[in-house]
Order: sequence, then C-alpha cells, then structure tokens
Amino acid sequence: MKILDRYLGHSVLLSIALVLLVLLVLFSFVTFLAELGHVGKRDYGGMDVVEYVLLMVPRLAYQLMPMAVMIGTLVGLGMLANNGELTAMRAAGVTVTRVTAATLKVSLWLIVLAVLLGEIIAPKSEDQAYRLRDKALGYSSVLSSGGFWARDGRYYVHIGGLTSAGRLANIDIYEFDVEQKLSNMTHAGTAYFESGSWVLNEVVRSRLNGDVLSVEGLQQASWGALMSPKLLEVIDMRPDSMTVPDLYQHIGYLDRNGLNSLRYQKVLWGKVLMPLSMIVMVLLAVPFIFGSLRSVSLGHRIMVGVLVGLGYYMLNEIATYLGVVYEFNPMLGAMIPLTVFAAAAVYMLRKVM
Repeated sequence: MKILDRYLGHSVLLSIALVLLVLLVLFSFVTFLAELGHVGKRDYGGMDVVEYVLLMVPRLAYQLMPMAVMIGTLVGLGMLANNGELTAMRAAGVTVTRVTAATLKVSLWLIVLAVLLGEIIAPKSEDQAYRLRDKALGYSSVLSSGGFWARDGRYYVHIGGLTSAGRLANIDIYEFDVEQKLSNMTHAGTAYFESGSWVLNEVVRSRLNGDVLSVEGLQQASWGALMSPKLLEVIDMRPDSMTVPDLYQHIGYLDRNGLNSLRYQKVLWGKVLMPLSMIVMVLLAVPFIFGSLRSVSLGHRIMVGVLVGLGYYMLNEIATYLGVVYEFNPMLGAMIPLTVFAAAAVYMLRKVM
C-alpha cells in the first residue's frame, strides 16, 4: 500500500507543480504587462521590470497555492481515472478514503512549502521588489519623505525622518494628561533605541502647568515608549507583505492605542487559515473525480477547478471585507467561507464513499 500511496502522491504532486508553474507564468506575464506602463519614468527600465516580476514570483506562488492544489488534484486524479487506474484500484479494494488520505499527504508537504514562502521567502523578496521599484521611480519611504505620525499611549509622536546612520531624526513628542489636555512637548534632534527604550539627543522639553510654560534643554534624555524599532520597520510594509509574528505585534500595538486594527486582523487570519484552505481544496477535488466528473475531459476538470477556486476566493474576500466594513470579528469573517466549503466537501465525500 505504501507503493500505491507514493504512486498516487507522485501523480498528484506532479500535476500540482505543473499547474502552479502555468499559473505563475500567466500571472507573472499579467504583472509584467501592468508594469510596462511605468517604463520610461525616471530610471525605471525594462530590466527593472523583469527583476521586479521575478522578485514577486514567491508572493504569487503563495497566493496561487490553494487554486493550484485544487486544479492539480483534479488533473492528477482525473488522468488516473481516464486511464482506468482508479477503477482498477477500486476493484482491488482501495477505498475512496485511502485515495483521499494519500492525496492529503501531498498537501501536507505543500503546506510546509506555503508557510516557508509566506513567512520567510515572499516577505523579503517582495520588500526588495518594492524598494527596487520605488527607487527607480523616485518614490521615497514614509520615513524619508516628510515623516509620519503615530500614537503611543498618551503620547502623539511625529518622526521627521532618518539620519544617514539610521537613527530617527526631528522627533516631536506631545504628551496629554488624563483629561486629554496637552501637558508636555518634547523635541529631539535624533534618537536611537537601546536597552528597551529610546535615547533622545539634543532635547528641548516644554512643560505646561496651567498658564505657565517652562522650557529646558537637555543633551540627552530617555523615552520608554511602546514603539520598538521592529514596529517602525513595518511602517512602509503592506499588510499582505508582513509575516504572522509582525502582524500579531502590530495588531497588539494598534489595539493598545485604541486604533483600528481590523485590516491587519483580516490579513492575519487569512494567513493562519491558509493551510486549512489547502486541505479543503483537496477534499473538494476528490469527490468530483469519483462522482460527476469521472468521465469528462481534462478541460472540464480544469474549468471546475478554476470555478471552485475562484468561488472560494470571492466568498473569502467578500466575507472578510464585510467584516472590516461592519466591524465584526475578522476571525469569523475568515472562517465563514472555509466552513461553507469544508461542509460541502464532507457532504460530497460521504456521497461517493
């Protein structure tokens, strides 16, 4: 039976790999065409577009993995069915459960690959792709183009930019009391992070005590803020480009400061539940092979896979965005499509067993 499991797994894995390759070529070409509209702007040339597209391939592979698993499983098992091999296996006593289990083993390896892509490879390559593109087009990061505002507890902070040494520059800190009245204002020329707190240099501190304003100058001062350098690193990053730990940390920071984190929670739960979505895609594909699609062409199988994959994607996007708009639990929004398709998969599997 181990030989049979390996044979089934090899057939399905090869089909998934070929489908993923075709999808990557197709979507990379679409990305390439979209980027051609920027060619000629400042220093953005044709080779920059090629490099940008290649760096985006890991992100595309991660996003396309569930659909590739669905279509690849349909194609791999479908070819075995068309050749009569699945019929011979069933006649020899191999159950649908056994075929499903062998296929699921393949999906477990693909889940490991998807996690590596989504958490290690894709974030780094995507960040490099955007940096390359922005540099060539003359775009600046938030920190290097006028700074940004952030809230940190009772503090409101404006960071003007970065120095050549990588330190924060032109920092303004506004502190409010429990009655939301401005109590202190601090300006620092530069700042760096050390031993869990920020060290401010060239400090001018203004204190408000009723109608009295007192000003003092300090060479150096400490600021024990909630913001860490890790949080500052993700300021320019899109939520989809962030890893699960980064998302979790950033959501915690936003929640502690009473800021809206639903957008980041949506992405977080999508990443957490992605392995389950790949398993559901396999469970959906198997009953089609032993049910209504057992005698149809390869083209029909691919069409069904595409439609099911797009249906899951669209339902997932609708549910999660409705969750953001109407502010209900993002985990619930991410679970609804998964639960619906999982229930459909279990129902269909029971009918063919």
